[in-house]
Amino acid sequence: MNLAGTGLALYVFMADTIRVANQGVEALRNVLPARFNWPMFSIALLLMAVPVFQAFQQISNRTKTSLSEL
Repeated sequence: MNLAGTGLALYVFMADTIRVANQGVEALRNVLPARFNWPMFSIALLLMAVPVFQAFQQISNRTKTSLSEL
């Protein structure tokens, strides 16, 4: 999931550049972003955060288990 989120975020940042990539170096140097795709970036950010949520869940489960053993 993390890798998919990273790839999606990279695509969101590079979308304008990818669009003019076949027009040569000068077009790449002059490209300015038209707009930023916030909804797609938000999805990418959530995908990149999945390992953090999973780690938090594992820590939370361990804490609950250790407290129940007392």
